Amino acid sequence: MAIVGQYQGLDGAAFLALVSPIWNVIYSLGLLMVLVDLFYFLLDVENQKATRIAQMNTFQLRLSVLRY
Repeated sequence: MAIVGQYQGLDGAAFLALVSPIWNVIYSLGLLMVLVDLFYFLLDVENQKATRIAQMNTFQLRLSVLRY
């Protein structure tokens, strides 16, 4: 983004001063959305692990009942 105003003199610097805060807000919102999605993804992975462990325990319990 800083390259925009590199050779443009005062006009480029003024444009960069106007666009930079807007760019920072957009970038920050995007980063926030990625972090929230990552949090939900990790929660889903943990839930799937817990569900899989419960299914495995149920399966092992059924096998143990079938043995006797």
